[in-house]
Amino acid sequence: MPFMHASDDLNLAVDASEAEVGDDRFDGSDLCPACLAEVSVGCKFCPACAAPVAPLAAWTPFDRIFAEGYIYRQAVAAPRRLLVFMGAMLVFFPLFATGTVLFAWSAFVAKEYSLDLLEGAFITLVGALGMYHVTLNYLNRPACGTESPSEGGES
Repeated sequence: MPFMHASDDLNLAVDASEAEVGDDRFDGSDLCPACLAEVSVGCKFCPACAAPVAPLAAWTPFDRIFAEGYIYRQAVAAPRRLLVFMGAMLVFFPLFATGTVLFAWSAFVAKEYSLDLLEGAFITLVGALGMYHVTLNYLNRPACGTESPSEGGES
């Protein structure tokens, strides 16, 4: 057996630990600040959660729509504060009210069953479903200071 130095043992240990890591090594891509998914270099939005990840993600008008959509989805899915809940209601209540007025006007005043009736029903439905989901998610939010089941360890 050839003569081995202590540094050779260290190199063998490093090679063995790299072999154990396998595909879990970080390949230099960025991480999404919202969900910690890997984002390839040059992407403006996370492919997993659609969060804006680039500093200038909302610079162009088209990208701004996606960034605002992410904010609306977060507000509807998990309104944590009363201010966010009220802001979401300010978005959906005008839709509900406008749709209801258009539907009622078309059905009772104009007495025409035309496209206005369908538009009013659709807009009312969108507003009502938005308010329903925001309210439900706000009422079912976790209480402050409690751990979710996935974060807590077993005792």
